[in-house]
Amino acid sequence: LNLNSDKIYINEKQSRNPIITSNLIKNAKYEIVKEIVPDFIMGPTTCALFLSLRYHQLKPTYILKRMDELKNSFKLRILLCLVDQE
Repeated sequence: LNLNSDKIYINEKQSRNPIITSNLIKNAKYEIVKEIVPDFIMGPTTCALFLSLRYHQLKPTYILKRMDELKNSFKLRILLCLVDQE
């Protein structure tokens, strides 16, 4: 994947994410791609993982596994949390 720093790359698995389906990304170009490990890549050294708190309660080790998959690929890692629990 040739990273272009003026675009957000979104993992194909996130295509049904409310951030995407609700058109919450308005002032940035983005592209949905298959071959990336994180959920979002915002630049050559920056990525984000998405976590629903509801999902986290069902599978508490999921986010640790996802972070391990990143290895040492990104200097800045952001955890984007959806608070969907009361």
